[in-house]
Amino acid sequence: MKSSVVAVDKNLKEQISHGNYAFPVDVHSELFQAEGIGAPSYFVCHWHPEAELMILLDGSMRYQVNETIYDMKEGEGLFINSNCLHMGTAVSGQASTLSVIFHPRFLYGYEDSLIREKYISPLLESAAFSAYPLRAGNTDESRVIPELLLQCLHHYEEKPLAWELHIKACLLSCWGALFSVFTEKGTVRKISARSREAEGKAKSILEFIQDHYTRKISLADIADAAALSTGECGRICKRLLHQTPFEYLNAYRVEQSIPDLLKKDLSITEIALKHGFSGSSYYAETFKRVKGITPSAFRRSLISGS
Repeated sequence: MKSSVVAVDKNLKEQISHGNYAFPVDVHSELFQAEGIGAPSYFVCHWHPEAELMILLDGSMRYQVNETIYDMKEGEGLFINSNCLHMGTAVSGQASTLSVIFHPRFLYGYEDSLIREKYISPLLESAAFSAYPLRAGNTDESRVIPELLLQCLHHYEEKPLAWELHIKACLLSCWGALFSVFTEKGTVRKISARSREAEGKAKSILEFIQDHYTRKISLADIADAAALSTGECGRICKRLLHQTPFEYLNAYRVEQSIPDLLKKDLSITEIALKHGFSGSSYYAETFKRVKGITPSAFRRSLISGS
């Protein structure tokens, strides 16, 4: 199995630029493959200050946003709010997605605008509205969003006259639909202080792991970084990440090692030690458990395909 390349910093914040300051919008499609190594099978846990709207063009995917799992099939999608941890995995066969990622300021303009205060901020600041599924059977205003996203893709690729204005119009319509849903449902949904605290602790755990994964670290080290007992640390990871802390640590080490497999001058042992493994045998065992293939075979496939 192979992950989509999502560059993140030590806080799991995505480092890829989505558009630029002048036009902070990114529209892209991506192919995922549940089996095989020709295409990524999933993207790693990350967050970004931009909001995201996605739909499945083909196949099925499983997304997790904070603690909630969403199973998506062709034609369905998901709104992911700003600053929310999320990850996704192809469920079976091949899946292709369309994502429109945009900074909210693209919609509200200047900082003190009425649009921001009345329509954007309430939704952005709602911990209970971290995501919203765009189901085929939705009867609320969100049912128009998938078609609007396809229009965004058309404008982005074809770039007709005033295409930027057309994309902004589509996204404003999407946001209007989400705000309608939020007004009807978001204000009555509750998120417990315990869940909010757990999400903060999870970010601290992941930050520590990503900052120290090349070193020898213990469960106690990870728990201490988030001011937790080792038991509570494990429970939070299982609930939010569906992995133990060490399963996440080793999977992250494997992901970080992949670029080095393209470097022919580095041996498997050197790569293993560089990324926090005690030796090549443990690295190979862990790599195969995570990816379903040995690092040597994976390296050969990367080099032959490059």
